[in-house]
Amino acid sequence: MDGDVREGFAPLGGYAARSCPVVTQWDIVRPAEPASASAFFAGLGEAGVSFEATVFEQLARLHPSVAWIAEDVRRSERAGLTSEAMDAGVELILGGRLPVDHLGGRVAHPDVLVRNGSEPVDGRWRYLAVDVKHHATLVDSDKGAEVVVHDLADLGSPDGAETEPVGRRDSTTKKDLLQLAHYQRTLGACGHAAPGPVWAGVLGREGAIAWYRLDVPAWQHRASDGTDLPDATTLEVYDHEFAHRRTVAEAATSYLHDPKVPLPVQPVRIGDCEQCRWRLHCGQLLTDRQDVSLLPAVDLALWRQLHDVGLDTIPALAYWEDLDQVDDVDEGRLQRAADEARAYLGPQLAYLRRGIQRLDVPRADVEIDVDMENVEGGAYLWGVWVTDRTGLGIAVGGYQAFVDWNPDPAQAGIAAFERFWSWLQQLRHQCRAAGVSVAAYCWSASAENTWLRTGGQHLDLADEVETFIDSAEWIDLLAVFRDQLVTGHGNGLKTVATRLGFAWQDHDPGGAQSMQWWQDAVDQTLPPTSGNYSGSGCCSTTATTSPPPSTSATGSTPQTT
Repeated sequence: MDGDVREGFAPLGGYAARSCPVVTQWDIVRPAEPASASAFFAGLGEAGVSFEATVFEQLARLHPSVAWIAEDVRRSERAGLTSEAMDAGVELILGGRLPVDHLGGRVAHPDVLVRNGSEPVDGRWRYLAVDVKHHATLVDSDKGAEVVVHDLADLGSPDGAETEPVGRRDSTTKKDLLQLAHYQRTLGACGHAAPGPVWAGVLGREGAIAWYRLDVPAWQHRASDGTDLPDATTLEVYDHEFAHRRTVAEAATSYLHDPKVPLPVQPVRIGDCEQCRWRLHCGQLLTDRQDVSLLPAVDLALWRQLHDVGLDTIPALAYWEDLDQVDDVDEGRLQRAADEARAYLGPQLAYLRRGIQRLDVPRADVEIDVDMENVEGGAYLWGVWVTDRTGLGIAVGGYQAFVDWNPDPAQAGIAAFERFWSWLQQLRHQCRAAGVSVAAYCWSASAENTWLRTGGQHLDLADEVETFIDSAEWIDLLAVFRDQLVTGHGNGLKTVATRLGFAWQDHDPGGAQSMQWWQDAVDQTLPPTSGNYSGSGCCSTTATTSPPPSTSATGSTPQTT
């Protein structure tokens, strides 16, 4: 939010439509002290600021007609300086602030404004918005979004230029484009939006501007208020989401003056919660009410369906016997969620899923536990823990790391993978030669598979890597766990290990710390991160014997293990 006040609520910034509406509500109500960002994410923010400054310097050197509005200029003056630059037709405006859109309830701080065209339109110079992002923007494929790619020396209009299918188009891109749609609407409100096709640019780590159309169908969108927007343009998604945030902001502002006014949205656990500044406050509210979104089997769509029929608390779902009365929900999915609810309330750590009589975990004579850590652009570390159960000394037991310290993440990733893959293939060959079995294990293979394939492509080993991924020697322990056990408390490694009694030496262990330490090591310009490195260990399961204290419509419960 911003400090400029209009009747009803303070105008909302570019992050509102791309963020959870509960964030908009709590930013106004301020029900508690916001949680601080982790050291890693604070470091990411600092790196983003540094990257933006570097890009601004490059742009200023390349283009003679530039208005660079310094960060320390007072907020009230920034909009005036930006307006003067746009009125004068300056080719490039860096660090600007658009005039507040009082009618629409918007305030906007686009990183870069690029003049569109060589002549004013209806007496006004027109501009396109570009956002600088410290992440990759382009993909090496022919299946990306259609974009126009310009290098930093080329500020020509993307109108009429040839597009290429190389634009990133994942959830990160969607958020970037929703932010740009906010800038586009604010440009329109002050009369400086370019006519015709609606273009906006993302300037990523590749040092190029990827120009996206905001007015062409791009998304199958389920809105935060539950509305389906099929084949929606980015502008259509933005307009719908921002209108919802305005409604939330207006109600929250009214609540400040009269606490009897109901707040329009309530917390629901979603993927963005982990790093949200309101995560502690929302987490406590969800725990206190035992909200069903705490269950690993309940996503936002299912939460809405359960909420509509009054099954939005864990006890309500656990003890409900007529699950077939919930319309438009797959019965198996609903039963799985109900089992998770019963396990959540049960006294034991874990229960066997329906139909599972005995826990089965694939074992091998030589076992290799694998974990990978990556930053944007490359997997700089492959770590393994080897257990040789043969007693033959085939493999060196314990931990080994394959890491590279090249500050370029892509180059570090290639080098680290090459050493890891060579070691892994040699050990697999030795095991086969000795007539013993070998298996490699990870927890949640999707990330490892992504970087295995990336490394394989760079080293012309794609077929070899794919054969390994498809083999019985590559085992995803998350899948083994999730397919056979139910806990009610999530299937993340830290959640599972903690509930089984394992404890790390670090206060808050995770890959984020590794990323920060690696970045500190390769970039000596960054301030050092506090904290000590500690190795990881392994954990064992605990047997339980009692079932959860409820029954289901089918008359059976998940069994214990």
